[in-house]
Amino acid sequence: MGLPLGDIYGGNLTPAGKLKDWSDTDLFRLIRTGVNKNNRATIMATLKGAQSLSDEDALAVIAYLRTSPPVKGETPEFNPTILTALFVGAGLIPWDTPSSVSPVTAPPKAANAEYGRYVLGFMDCSGCHGPKLDGNVPPPNPPAPDIRGFTSALTKDEFFSLVRTKAAAAKPTDVMPWRFIARLDDVELEALYLYLRGVTR
Repeated sequence: MGLPLGDIYGGNLTPAGKLKDWSDTDLFRLIRTGVNKNNRATIMATLKGAQSLSDEDALAVIAYLRTSPPVKGETPEFNPTILTALFVGAGLIPWDTPSSVSPVTAPPKAANAEYGRYVLGFMDCSGCHGPKLDGNVPPPNPPAPDIRGFTSALTKDEFFSLVRTKAAAAKPTDVMPWRFIARLDDVELEALYLYLRGVTR
């Protein structure tokens, strides 16, 4: 990512990378708490969406990583700047690490608002749009759009079309992760739509 926060690179998550030396328990703890097998907090501690995954879904992610094709290659280490350290020290970048691994369950997968709330959690929509989805987020995050009632004027088909159209035209510099959202299957996307319809201003 470069300055001002430093050089941040994605690690090799295939079986050829460092994770081959990690147990499934180590990986599960990392997903749930952001703490690595050496008991050190990592940048995963900032990924609240991953921490919201149910136990079943987190284990599915681990199984996928284990069976993905190995790709050899080294990535540089995370190299933060002093600005990043100041942000973390001031609490401007959340770096909370749960003291223990607690079970997380998801509601039955279905096209309803209850499951949509779970989808919104692992997609970490509140990370950018705020806990109330009103766009009010603490610095250093920039202000974001208020998405309460966003889908109330859209039919389900219009919402699906909007997501997929935006994803097709998305650029790497876009803040809104349309391509990520478009990877949801139809049940997940409809559930998210129904949940957002119930969030009012």
